[in-house]
Amino acid sequence: MIEFRSNPQPKSAPQLSCRQVAVNRIADVIREMQGSSEPVTEEALIARNIPLAVVERYKNEALDVARRAFIKRV
Repeated sequence: MIEFRSNPQPKSAPQLSCRQVAVNRIADVIREMQGSSEPVTEEALIARNIPLAVVERYKNEALDVARRAFIKRV
C-alpha cells in the first residue's frame, strides 16, 4: 500500500516591525551618501523621500546601524 506524506512547510522568516524597516531604510541611505562622500543632513534625507518626522524620530538609531554596517572588514 502506498502512503503519501506531506512535506513539512518551511518556517517563514520573522517579519520586521515598521520601526525596524524605517531604521534600516534610513541607514541604507546614510551609508549610500557616506560612500559617495555626500554630507548627511536632514535636508538630504528628506530629499531622498524620507519624511521629516521619521528622520527626526529614528536618525540616532539609524546612524548606529549605519556605522556598524559601514565598517570595512579586512
